[in-house]
Amino acid sequence: MTVYAFRLIATLTLLLGSLPCAAESAAGATMENVWGETVETPRYGGTITIATQVDWEHTDPWYNWNGTLSGSPVLEKLGIGNWAIPRDEYAFTSSFVPVDVIKPHLAESWEMRDPTTVVFRIRRGIHWHDKPPVNGRELDAWDVEMSIQRVIGQGRFESMGHSPYAHMVKSAGVISAEATDQWTVVVKVAQPSLLSLSALYWQSWEGAWISPREVIEQHGDHRNWRNLVGTGPFMLEEHVDGVSWTYQRNPNYWYKDERHPGMALPFADTLRVLVIPDRATQIAALRSGKIDVLTNLTIEEARAIARSNPEIKIHYSAAGGRNRDSTMQVSRPPFNDLRVRKAMQKALDLQAIAQHYYFGQATDDPFGLGGPTVVKMGWDAGPDDWPEAVRDGYRYDPEGAQRLLAEAGYPDGFRFTYDASPDGDLDLVQLYKYYWSLIGVQADINVLSSVAAASNRAYKGDFDMTVLGLRGNNYTPLGRLRSFMSGEIENYAQWQDPEYDRLARIAFSQTEMEPFKRAVAEASTYYASQHITLANAYPDNISAVQPWIKGGYWGQYAVGGGGMILTLWSRFWVDEPMKP
Repeated sequence: MTVYAFRLIATLTLLLGSLPCAAESAAGATMENVWGETVETPRYGGTITIATQVDWEHTDPWYNWNGTLSGSPVLEKLGIGNWAIPRDEYAFTSSFVPVDVIKPHLAESWEMRDPTTVVFRIRRGIHWHDKPPVNGRELDAWDVEMSIQRVIGQGRFESMGHSPYAHMVKSAGVISAEATDQWTVVVKVAQPSLLSLSALYWQSWEGAWISPREVIEQHGDHRNWRNLVGTGPFMLEEHVDGVSWTYQRNPNYWYKDERHPGMALPFADTLRVLVIPDRATQIAALRSGKIDVLTNLTIEEARAIARSNPEIKIHYSAAGGRNRDSTMQVSRPPFNDLRVRKAMQKALDLQAIAQHYYFGQATDDPFGLGGPTVVKMGWDAGPDDWPEAVRDGYRYDPEGAQRLLAEAGYPDGFRFTYDASPDGDLDLVQLYKYYWSLIGVQADINVLSSVAAASNRAYKGDFDMTVLGLRGNNYTPLGRLRSFMSGEIENYAQWQDPEYDRLARIAFSQTEMEPFKRAVAEASTYYASQHITLANAYPDNISAVQPWIKGGYWGQYAVGGGGMILTLWSRFWVDEPMKP
């Protein structure tokens, strides 16, 4: 998935909830939650309204992150994050969700029969949405078998090949899936790997979703929103191009809320996503109460909202925001020279950006493959772990940057085109331009017509530098390792480095956790030393939430990693009488 996906996701990291269910809760009613706290009883009913800057292109995760986002309230996975875990143990404010936070979901249980075989036991009593052509049939192992075979290009899907976006499943080396009976699926991998379970269980953004076999048999895919059928908390009711997406509550949803025992999910009747490309219009919609949550705010935006609408709650999630890195095209001059790439980095004063641009709501530490959360949890090396020579490449030193340019044959600098996305932080782009001008490098800012246009150019490698990148994300290193390997579709820079490929393959081959973490750290440190993407200061995620959104939202990112972003909306509710 693209960095844009992470940014979009941030704008969408909204929560919500309220729904009419069997047991209507009276205003002011309380109950004891799973942690023994007396809390307000969730209410059912109402509509949750959020915004996206870009209209999703389709609803099939096989074809990229557009389908992951649009399909996530509808489709489900074999595993899911356990929201009963105390928040001081794991706060769910990152897209990286470790395996000990995941519990069985569509799968009732799993086991490693041997180092290359995973067996999933499928949960009984789960039904597909009551929509044609599935019509409420019970989920079974043959649905899971078909979904996995489709992702890996097995059997009747061989002509399609492996989904190019399900890189984590590809890295796991999954070679077959077979339903041995109605409730058992046996998955084989080519070699022992830590990825074999996590990739299919929950972590893969595009490769772990389960679809009904009738839809694929009849339509070939579910890119068309009308063909999307799942087992999840919401059903996709309507999509108006360029205007909105409307999801309705699944009245037969099987799952109960983890935090509030016995309470059926979802709480809201309707989940509505408005397509609002302009940021100022989004903020105006929040202020007027037309949308309920807005995330990924800047400090200035948050302060302005707090002044004009003090009733709106502002939440900060440390180092959980969008890491606005940028990718250099390394297949041609000038960025095919490491000295040039290093000079571009050393021209940026990350400490000043963190303190003055982000008003201190950011860390000025650079990161490699994994972001602050991933490093903190011990799954990647951080800057304190890097050799001095690598750390030095990220120190602000404009004079040193000029020397590097002179050594590379650019004593007077050069001019290049910097692709920017219209939904991005254009002020930061201008700040970068200023820093580079101080070392003689002139950047021509090319603001693309749409996020899709920026994304398409990035996939094709048709740029000098693009604001899209995948560095330092709070996302599992299991998948991010693959993104920078030679020939991968998300390798925007078209970087081909046999040494990095070798280090990544070593990590994929590990079968024990500690050796795997060491291998990830080594690959990540090497990646950081090559300066394929620029490191920026890592900002906090700032969210604004209407007071009528209940359930304890403070910037949670997902229910269980792997793109389960919009599933979040089933866990919160709306206090309708509070709405204007």
